[in-house]
Amino acid sequence: MTHLETTRKRTKPSVPGKTFREHEPLLRQSILEIARELFVKEGYERVSMRRIGAEAGCSPMAMYRYFASKEELLASISEETFERLEGQIATIDANVSPLERLRSVLKAVIAFAVSNPNPYKLIFLTPLPSGPLAKRRFRMQQKLTGLYSALVTECIREKGLPMDVDLKVNLLRAGIHGMVIGTIVNMFAKKDIQSLTETMINTLTREFE
Repeated sequence: MTHLETTRKRTKPSVPGKTFREHEPLLRQSILEIARELFVKEGYERVSMRRIGAEAGCSPMAMYRYFASKEELLASISEETFERLEGQIATIDANVSPLERLRSVLKAVIAFAVSNPNPYKLIFLTPLPSGPLAKRRFRMQQKLTGLYSALVTECIREKGLPMDVDLKVNLLRAGIHGMVIGTIVNMFAKKDIQSLTETMINTLTREFE
């Protein structure tokens, strides 16, 4: 039995006595999980809504009741992933120096991405056609960029440094992305990830010490 088949058996709602409306949240989650796996395994462009519906055990018409399009489905996966990441960031102590908080946020983002490679690939490596849904996902990404910018601004202000905030934020984003992609493609040994993460973040933020 494949992992996808296992996922389908585990997530497909089949609780006796449940009405259709009671099944809806379970079926929606099942569709999200199956779509996420198929998109990564076979490629976003190659997977149809009909295929996802067949794996989830529902008709194409039922699929469109939950998601108006494949793009909408991908955007929903992105939103769910960002909500989980935001939840982890929210646990970081706010009563520390801007530098400590910045470093903690960067570590949390890398740890989350390394632990959730498939959602990360879908969010950052899967293009969406230009339009409202692409803008919706971009706004999600901008929330994270906005947090980086706010923390970098605090660090710069605290040290009185003449530094371009946007340039520094882009360097941090490039470092995070490179670290995560390198890990996903097994460029780095798992035992080295933590030390590499520490070294990279400390190097990129050293001027704030």
